[in-house]
Amino acid sequence: MNYSVIYVTKLLLCRHLSNGGFEEEITWRRPNEGQVKVNVDGSCVRSLKDMGGDGTIRDHTCNWLSVFSTNFGIGLPIVVELLAMDQGLKLVWNMGFKKVIVENDCLEAIQIILVGVHIRIHQIFSVISEVRVWLSRD
Repeated sequence: MNYSVIYVTKLLLCRHLSNGGFEEEITWRRPNEGQVKVNVDGSCVRSLKDMGGDGTIRDHTCNWLSVFSTNFGIGLPIVVELLAMDQGLKLVWNMGFKKVIVENDCLEAIQIILVGVHIRIHQIFSVISEVRVWLSRD
């Protein structure tokens, strides 16, 4: 799979207002032709440790190709971010896409995947391994 994984903090488009100020708009940037973009996010209710994740898949013309929303059970916030990435990658692979951009707002999850940080907690390690397998496929 030809991929890139991007950490998104905030993409801004600033417009000048007639009063001299600026207006900020969060924008989504389309992938190049032949690529699809998977935007994923995880959420965890800390007091309950209840995890859920969702994502969207869009092509270079901004067409929505698929969406997902999943309850992952109970766990840690970092795990849900990784599970959302795993879910999104499984979905695009099963749809037949090989040129994929993954966007996620969790820098820690991106660093774990890209830098190859070694994790000893089994639940996290197994999800990291799955994500890495999806990213290495051709």
